[in-house]
Amino acid sequence: MKMQDLLNCKSLRGADLIVAPKSLDLPVTGINILEATDIERWGKPGMVILTSYFALQDHSEEEMQAFFNKVKQLGIVCIILKVDRLVSEVPAQFVALCKTYEIPLLRIGGTTKYEDIIVEVLTFILGIREQRLALYYKVSKIGSEMALEMLSLREILLRFKTFLGFDMTLMEKGKRAMISTNKQLAKLAVGSELELFHSEYMTFGYKRFQCRCETSSSQKYPSVVLVEFSIEDTSEMLAIHETQKHRVNENDIVVIENLIRCLQLNLLREVSGKQKLMWDKNTLVNDLLRGMINDPAEFASACAELEIDPAGSCQVLTINFAGAEEDDQITLYAMKNRLRAEIQRIYRHLVYYTTPRYDQYVLSSVKRQPGYFDAAQINALTSRVIAEERLAERIRFFGGVSDVFPVGEIAAAGTQSKLVADFLSHNNIADNIREYKNLGLFKLFLGKEKVKLSDFVPDELLRLRTDSEELYATLCAYLKNNRNLKQTAEELFLHPKTVKYRIDKITRGYLLDLENIHYVTLILTSIEIMQFQAAGAALTAPAGPRRASEPETRRSA
Repeated sequence: MKMQDLLNCKSLRGADLIVAPKSLDLPVTGINILEATDIERWGKPGMVILTSYFALQDHSEEEMQAFFNKVKQLGIVCIILKVDRLVSEVPAQFVALCKTYEIPLLRIGGTTKYEDIIVEVLTFILGIREQRLALYYKVSKIGSEMALEMLSLREILLRFKTFLGFDMTLMEKGKRAMISTNKQLAKLAVGSELELFHSEYMTFGYKRFQCRCETSSSQKYPSVVLVEFSIEDTSEMLAIHETQKHRVNENDIVVIENLIRCLQLNLLREVSGKQKLMWDKNTLVNDLLRGMINDPAEFASACAELEIDPAGSCQVLTINFAGAEEDDQITLYAMKNRLRAEIQRIYRHLVYYTTPRYDQYVLSSVKRQPGYFDAAQINALTSRVIAEERLAERIRFFGGVSDVFPVGEIAAAGTQSKLVADFLSHNNIADNIREYKNLGLFKLFLGKEKVKLSDFVPDELLRLRTDSEELYATLCAYLKNNRNLKQTAEELFLHPKTVKYRIDKITRGYLLDLENIHYVTLILTSIEIMQFQAAGAALTAPAGPRRASEPETRRSA
C-alpha cells in the first residue's frame, strides 16, 4: 500500500489533509491505535497511527518533542487524529511538530470509526501481501528450475531481465569480469546516494545512487540500485539499472530477492567446484611429493594435470609454522593464503601442498626456462607478511629449499626440503629459510630428530663465550687462521704478543687443548654450530651496541 492508496480509502473520504506527504509513493505497511507513547515497543517503519490525542494530552513540550523524535526514527508514515471526542481541533503545536518532522497528518471527525479505517487498510495490505506471496513462490519455483538447468550467471541475469524489465550487472569480483545484460552499462560510476523506500521483503542491503555511465546512455539510465549480498566470507554486488520511466518498486523487490538467491546458489556451486579442484590438486601434489605414484603412465598423467614438464627439473620449498595458539588459527590461515598468493606472483610454474602446520611449494621448469627459489627473498617476504598480519610476536617459521632435481625425483626433492625445515625447527633456528646446498657440515644432522646441535658443543667452549666475548672472538680468529699468531693479530688489529697472551689464558683457564688436531676439529665444528644458531637469532633480534667480539683498534701488549 502506498500513501496515495491510503488517501483514497473510502473510510477516509471525509478526512482533511492537514500536513501533506512529501511523496505519494511512501509505503504503508500497517496501522495501529496509539494508546500509550511507548511506540518504540510496537512501532514499525511504514506504520500509520490512529489517535484521539488521549495518550498525548498531558505531555509537556519536551515530552512531545521526544515523542516525535521516536516517530521519525521509527519511520511512522502518517498520523490520523480524531477530533470531536477529546479535542475539538488539532492542537497548533501538534501541527507544527508534524510539519517540522515531515509526518503527514490527517484529521477525521468523531463519527468516523477506527475499525472501518483499520479493516480497509489491513484488507488492502493483506491483499497485496497475498499477491506478493504468490509472486514470490512463483518466481522461487522458476529459480529452482534454473538451478537444475545449471545456467550460467549471464543466462540467469538474462532470464530474470524478462521478469523485471531492468538491465542488470553483476560487478567484477577477483578474477571474474563483470557480467551484464547490457554491455554499454557494464562500466558505471555512481554519484550521490538517492532516497530508496524500505520494504519488509528486503533481506539484503539495498541502496540507490545517481548513475554516470561511460557511454551516452547515462541520460536514459539516471539511477542504479546496488544490492550487496554475500557468498561465504566474500561480498558480491548486483546493479539494477533503472530508467527514467521504470524504477524499482516493491513487487520488483520480491523478484530481485529470488534472483539474488539464485545467483548465490550458482556462485556457491562455482566456489565449491573451485575448492574441490584445489583440494584435488593439493592431494595430487602430496602424492607426488610422497612418492606414492609409481606407475609411469599415472605419473605422466599427474604431471599433465599439474602442468609440470616430466622431462624438466624441479625444486621444493617447505615452510613450517609454529607458535600459533587457538585464537590465531583463522588469522594464520588468512596469512598463509596471502603468502601463497605473493609467492605465486613471483614464481611461474608453481604448485603447492598445504597443511595446517606446513606448506610445500614445487617450482618446476623446463630446460630453456630454468627457475630457482631465492631463499633470501622468500625469507624476507614471509617475515613481512607475518608482521603485517600482526602475528610476528607469536608465529615462527622454518624453511628449507631443496637442490634442483629431475621431475622424476620430485619425492627426493620434497624429502630433502622437509628435512631442512624440520632440522631448523628442531634446533629452534627460527624465522629462517635455508638452502640444502649451503648447509655444509650440518647436512650430517638432517633427519636426526633425537640429536640437537647444542649437544655437540663442549661445555668449556660455552663457558668461554659466556665469560668473555673478547677471548671467544680471539679463539675463533686464531683457529680460522690455522693457529697463526701473526695473521690473527692482523685480522684483530692486535699485537701478536697480545694474541699469544689470550690464547695461553684460554688453554689454561678453560682446558682447551689447541695442539691436538682432533680436538681442534671438534672446537671448529662447535664454533660453526654456534655461529649457525646465532645467525638465526640475529635475523629477528633488535639492533644493539657493538659487541666485544667486534674488531678492536690496534694496541700493543
